[in-house]
Amino acid sequence: MIIENFIRNFWQGKIKLWQSFWLVGGIGGILIFNLIIFIEDKIFSNSTEYLTELSFRSKLLVLIWTIFYTVGIWRSAENYNGYAFLKILTKFYIAANCLSSVYILFFLKPLIN
Repeated sequence: MIIENFIRNFWQGKIKLWQSFWLVGGIGGILIFNLIIFIEDKIFSNSTEYLTELSFRSKLLVLIWTIFYTVGIWRSAENYNGYAFLKILTKFYIAANCLSSVYILFFLKPLIN
């Protein structure tokens, strides 16, 4: 119940900006990415080191995670009442991170040695 409330509050932007950015975006991102790599390796039997080598299923999981944390952090930034430059900087970073993630996942061609 506590986790469900946290997820719901995060999605609605009711979590403090620093918690959204560092806990969900930072630590949560590391945990989710490692979980996806584990799933890719153990379940799909595809050992990979690079995002461009992930299976399409794993890329969709990364995309879902990217959308989730982008929306949650963006909404937290909207509700932030501190310095305006932190709100703008956070939004810029989140937007750039989202766009670069989508580009790397779906449009960047893997390098062949």
